[in-house]
Amino acid sequence: LAILECQEVLELEPNNTLALSRLGSAYYVIGQKEKAKELWLRVLEIEPENKEVLESLRKEGVIPPKKKPKVPSKREEMKKEFEKSLGYYRRVEKSLDIDGRIELLQSIIDKFKPWGIERSRLEKELRELKREKEKKKVKVEKEKKETKVLQPTLPPKVKVPSEEKLISIKEKIEQKFREGVSDYRKGDYNGAIAKWEEVVKVRTDDAELKKLIEKAKVKISKTKEKKIKKMKKHYTRAVTYYKKRRWGEAVTEL
Repeated sequence: LAILECQEVLELEPNNTLALSRLGSAYYVIGQKEKAKELWLRVLEIEPENKEVLESLRKEGVIPPKKKPKVPSKREEMKKEFEKSLGYYRRVEKSLDIDGRIELLQSIIDKFKPWGIERSRLEKELRELKREKEKKKVKVEKEKKETKVLQPTLPPKVKVPSEEKLISIKEKIEQKFREGVSDYRKGDYNGAIAKWEEVVKVRTDDAELKKLIEKAKVKISKTKEKKIKKMKKHYTRAVTYYKKRRWGEAVTEL
């Protein structure tokens, strides 16, 4: 029945692939395999990608089995990625400084080293870049030393005190001078000299101040002489009272 139905369709539509395919399958079921194969091949002439017919013909060995697509190995994938990375490096290397080129090359070598990909050319290039960097470093250091030798040594900058600071210093000096005068009038000649000597460090050309210091020193000297004379006088009296056995008066003089 199926054969008759398919034949009727084919009389009207000789290139009807569905009818040809079903008719081939019907002949195959009843054992007429060669006739079935002829019909299936005719289907492929009209419709080369007919999956059902292709599968049937493969089972019969008329056409070779469908090849499975080759899956690339991990190493092949890494090799392709290596080529991409290398291509990227070649595109950007001129825009990078020597440190950038060294860093990028080193990262590529380190990444693909475990996969046994040929990289001797890159390693050689990396060594040359490192040598070039070292040469530049030595050259820069040498130029720095030469520049340092040729550069004249400038005298240290002298800090000029501000006007406010100068006024403050002047006021302090005047205050110190007045304190010295006060000590002198009180008879504290040592105190006066100490203060005036601080002032004279600033007012180095002040002849009058130097005279005052000398005058104070003379006063100290005279005061010492007076004290010595007075002490000798008391001592002489004490000895006299002692000889006269006037013990109380002798002690008073001492």
